Amino acid sequence: MSPAPRRRLLGPRARGWTFFDPLNLTALLLLTAAALLNLAALAGRGVLDWEVILVLYASLLVFLRAYLFHVYEAHRWRRVLVLLVLLFGLLSSGGLLWLRAAPLEILRGGQRVRLEADHRFTLAAALHALTALLLALHALTSRRGD
Repeated sequence: MSPAPRRRLLGPRARGWTFFDPLNLTALLLLTAAALLNLAALAGRGVLDWEVILVLYASLLVFLRAYLFHVYEAHRWRRVLVLLVLLFGLLSSGGLLWLRAAPLEILRGGQRVRLEADHRFTLAAALHALTALLLALHALTSRRGD
């Protein structure tokens, strides 16, 4: 029996670290900007649920790292499954952010309060959609081996 052939590592993984992958850095930048916009918009409305935002973006980043891991390790079906979950998370949370941008009436202290439209939510939703588009394009055009 001959030993299994070694896979040739490509890109940043060849140097032992995938953090510096251009897709990872771009997605991190876009999602960080979306998180900051989301926090600023919530603070502007007088509601600061930073724990919810932290959990949302932490889970999105975990799935982003898992996707890149499976890209470099050439696990085709795992990569597709993680990508589908990540795209669903990005697009559904972006849709919820887009819905939050509209004016709202809420109850505060037993009184109805009207919250004005805040387009920072719309911009955060657009950043989610752009990140999803970049990931989909990467998945469709990636040549990393299967």
